[in-house]
Amino acid sequence: MAKARKPGEAELSRNPRARSSILRAGTRSDAPARAVKFAGLGVPVVRGTA
Repeated sequence: MAKARKPGEAELSRNPRARSSILRAGTRSDAPARAVKFAGLGVPVVRGTA
């Protein structure tokens, strides 16, 4: 994972609310994705979805 990036001066002058933002990115590996239990995350159940 790369170092977190803060907005530059140009972004801050266009968008003052960006001063609290941090951009983080990762690289996807060949490992399979893990199953997610949405109930444990507090995600509401939407009818008609899997």
